[in-house]
Amino acid sequence: MDYQEKGGSVRLRVGRFCYDISIRVPELDAPFRRLYADFPRVKADAPIDFYVSLDPYRSLRRPWRRQAVFSCDGVARFGPFPRQEAMPYLEWGLNSCVARWSPYHLMLHAGTVTHAGRGMILAGASGSGKSTLSAALMQRGGQLLSDEFALIRLSDGQLDPLVRPVCVKNEMIPRMKTAFSEAVFGPSSPGERKGIVAHMKPVADMVARMDEPVLPTRLIFVQYEPGREEELASIGKAEAMKRAVAHCFNYKRLGQQGFDLLANTVDRCDCHVLTFGDAFDAAQLLEREFYHG
Repeated sequence: MDYQEKGGSVRLRVGRFCYDISIRVPELDAPFRRLYADFPRVKADAPIDFYVSLDPYRSLRRPWRRQAVFSCDGVARFGPFPRQEAMPYLEWGLNSCVARWSPYHLMLHAGTVTHAGRGMILAGASGSGKSTLSAALMQRGGQLLSDEFALIRLSDGQLDPLVRPVCVKNEMIPRMKTAFSEAVFGPSSPGERKGIVAHMKPVADMVARMDEPVLPTRLIFVQYEPGREEELASIGKAEAMKRAVAHCFNYKRLGQQGFDLLANTVDRCDCHVLTFGDAFDAAQLLEREFYHG
């Protein structure tokens, strides 16, 4: 495998994007390399989409605080933040690069999973449970495309994979470690935004298949409510379109092209709302309704 790894910089490909990543926070270097061990490194002369770095930050007022900052293309994007939260901020930073600058896609805030060659978009706001539900579907045999983005290609309406470490939060961390007994997890990071967060290394086969797009056939708007029994309800196309627009990153920027592509996606998909209190029970419901019903 061709790669460039020099002076703390790692050049790797995630989906169709190439990153040059510099980790200058010693606490994160080993976990990062472990979670991204299966991703293809790129040649030294390959074009790079995003140059990112995670650097130490020292405050003149509080020099004893161990903090870090995330930068993209030489501009600080996040920080300063405590170094023990560096892994979540790195992942959010890598997401922000795609969300801000991808010229190839209509982008939704959603998990994406494929089963038997059919794509499922799990759209939801932050905290809606889409990452956990995506992982639970993966545990039941689904192919993870992304736990954070639905990248709908402008060229043909297919979903591009963006396989990365899966974000798991709070009480779901020990449950996921039990369900994925052979999985590799990064450090658990306490923080104010989402509570305790850990990242699960994606299955090597899913990384190897990250060049395989899939056509979406299900569009499901998910909402996690603690203690709620899982409920799946169909919705009309007009309602689905309105909800989908609310979850798009770049719908307005794309103008008519964005409207046409999203309308075609909604028209192609069976549209539902899923409310659930347990991701594993919800994954079983989706599998039963859509693949074994």
